Amino acid sequence: MAESAEVICAWCAEHIHPYYFEEDELMRYESSGFFQARQMEFDINVLNYFSFSCDKMLKDMNRLYVSTITAFSYKHLMEGNTGKAKEQYAPLVQTGVADICTEWQNKSESERAEAVDKFLHSLPALKMGAQYSTEMKNVLFLPYVKSVFDSAYYALTRFISVDAGATSDTGGKTSIGVCKACGCIFVKNGNRQSYCDNVQCQSIRNSRKANNYYHRKKQQEIDDFIEDVLS
Repeated sequence: MAESAEVICAWCAEHIHPYYFEEDELMRYESSGFFQARQMEFDINVLNYFSFSCDKMLKDMNRLYVSTITAFSYKHLMEGNTGKAKEQYAPLVQTGVADICTEWQNKSESERAEAVDKFLHSLPALKMGAQYSTEMKNVLFLPYVKSVFDSAYYALTRFISVDAGATSDTGGKTSIGVCKACGCIFVKNGNRQSYCDNVQCQSIRNSRKANNYYHRKKQQEIDDFIEDVLS
């Protein structure tokens, strides 16, 4: 477990904390006047006021791995690519789990549908809802993600669903980002979006954009002055 903890700590240090503040905790910090962009980025992404057990993350990682392999294998089976399905599912068969590819060959159409449906019901359910997008100035139907694993399951579900584009207007693509203001995971409305649609985070974005413009303009004035002097 100690070795696993070191690997997990290294991953979190390089990427991001895999679990996030609950919404009421963020509201508590905001209402107390603690909510400051730079401070909050540091607290969430570096210090992390709350902890999680290594055992929990290992279990979540294993569940995501098994779910992903199984989902891809079932997708190949439904498309008639038995060879690809067996190749995909082989690592799980080696661990001693039942071979769904062999079972698939001996099932009727109704039994196959039941097997797929049973697997889909085993996936974690994501809370979906209408969310106002400050970036797009519109209301979108999107998931509420609270961890790296939520976003991964959302991406997996969209990948295996033929009508995934109906759940949002992201062009059928799943693009997950980490907000530069609050550090939370969000579903991007465009490839260049770096901040989530939270009003406070958008305010921080606009403030930083204005500051960057001001400094660029000042630097340009200095460069122009120097060029005039030298010429």
